[in-house]
Amino acid sequence: MASRDVAFLDAFEQRFLRGQPQQEPVLKVFAEAILSLCDQYDTLAANAILTATLEFINSSRMEHAIESAALIQDAGSFPWYLRDQTGIGKAYAFMLFPKSKKLASTDFMQALSDMNYWISATNDLLSYVSVLLSTGERSC
Repeated sequence: MASRDVAFLDAFEQRFLRGQPQQEPVLKVFAEAILSLCDQYDTLAANAILTATLEFINSSRMEHAIESAALIQDAGSFPWYLRDQTGIGKAYAFMLFPKSKKLASTDFMQALSDMNYWISATNDLLSYVSVLLSTGERSC
């Protein structure tokens, strides 16, 4: 959606935080889904999923904004930072532990960093394979 119409995405977080209706129907449904997190996850997990989701939206907008900018040689780990934010692996990792599993956050908390990394890495690998298959390339 960021590449199609950034204005709606720009307004999403501010409208969401202010409790204002979204301007795009898909974002309205998305906001409603986010609000239901507390029904499905404990407070820590719901807050982490919400934070990661808002980071994803903001970083997707950032990604679109810098699309044509040249990468500065001293940018260091910026590409990984942006990839980590837009990969939303943190949210997916927390989503594996709904209230119904009846696990304490301390039972899985220390595994979240590795889970985030592997979710993102697997996504990248599968995306790469998908591109190769769609372009007809057979070698890496």
